[in-house]
Amino acid sequence: MTSFTLNSYSLGPSGVTAVMLMLDQAAFPNIGRGNNIACGAHTCSKFDLPIQYFVLYPTSTLGTTATLTFPNITTPAYSGSYIFNVRTFESSYTQKKTYFYVTINPDVITSCSYTFSAL
Repeated sequence: MTSFTLNSYSLGPSGVTAVMLMLDQAAFPNIGRGNNIACGAHTCSKFDLPIQYFVLYPTSTLGTTATLTFPNITTPAYSGSYIFNVRTFESSYTQKKTYFYVTINPDVITSCSYTFSAL
């Protein structure tokens, strides 16, 4: 489980009323569902399979850049580079549509120990 933060993310024109973050449906486990959850300084709704996306609703007026946080994302079972799509909206009109890649590194394997019981 992890959170992703887009620091000083360029939203396009000011007046953004919603931001949508879409995850790769095939690669990510079910991210769950929730309404009015905290997304940094803003609130979000989170939608699970089959659509896998967040809708962020700004709690204050956004300028042309903002820091956006998307919490509690269950990461894929394998490391690699995964695509995320982002759309910004003003009312019901798409203002900006883009994508970016997130690289998820493998966990470090710690040494194992085994204990055999007597049969």
